[in-house]
Amino acid sequence: MDVKQIASFVKIEHTLFSLPFVFIGAYMAGNPTFVQLFWILIAAVGARGLAMGLNRIIDREIDAANPRTANRHLAAGTMSLQTAWILCFVFLVMLTAGAWMLNPLCLYLSPIPVLAFVVYPYLTGSRQTSRHLPDEPGAAVRSPFRIRWTQRHDRRALQAARAEDGAA
Repeated sequence: MDVKQIASFVKIEHTLFSLPFVFIGAYMAGNPTFVQLFWILIAAVGARGLAMGLNRIIDREIDAANPRTANRHLAAGTMSLQTAWILCFVFLVMLTAGAWMLNPLCLYLSPIPVLAFVVYPYLTGSRQTSRHLPDEPGAAVRSPFRIRWTQRHDRRALQAARAEDGAA
């Protein structure tokens, strides 16, 4: 396994794109030193790599069944599951070490994003739970109104609802 394959596995270009926002956040929180910026960088790269790695591991069967994602490393078999778990462990160590070196509060709070990284793949994509969740911010508020509008204006939805009511 080479560096290029690892960078592709965790979408390093997305991590690089997020770094300006990470550093802007650090400066908005105060005036960080270069040492603090270094540990923030380590934690951010670790967090992003861990999130992507866990997502790839958890969704590997779904990725294999989808033609658009079938060429991803785990789905295509170009990377072993063991290697993916080792990478996730390395990224977890980076996140934890960065949080630990910043301050105790960062270390104590570091399991929260890790939990989010594990839960997130199960709430998105083509899983059964995802159809019950809003697909965009604010959709939870608008969803009842959309459903009601659809029930009133979409004849097919009305016909289907009536057919279900009549069949029951």
